[in-house]
Amino acid sequence: MEQQTVSIAKAGITTTLNARTSVLAAANPVYGRYNIKMSAHQNINMPASLLSRFDIIFLLLDKADKDQDALLAHHVGFVHKNKRHPEREKLFSTEFLRGYVSLAKQYDPTIDLDASQYIQSKYIDKRKVSSTF
Repeated sequence: MEQQTVSIAKAGITTTLNARTSVLAAANPVYGRYNIKMSAHQNINMPASLLSRFDIIFLLLDKADKDQDALLAHHVGFVHKNKRHPEREKLFSTEFLRGYVSLAKQYDPTIDLDASQYIQSKYIDKRKVSSTF
């Protein structure tokens, strides 16, 4: 995968082919819940040598939150019971939002060079900090 090739050996013939595909894989944690104290390969019981062949690894963690879980359970129960989503309070009318978006499209905001350089430097600093994890 990382060399963009696939090696095949069959009936005494060995060849290397270009890999023109992407591999998308998904896995659940071994014991049903992700343990943040263990590495990714330990959590999904996959050898580190195999896991290292993937270019990008995303962890989607479902963090338990009593209040959010209760709200979600209430919403799911309502939808299944009533076969529709619950009504929400409308903060803005549809006409207001259409007018707002139409007006916003008329502007072409710009920032000066100093602000641009400041934003770039802060972005680089943030990336340095986050790469230490």
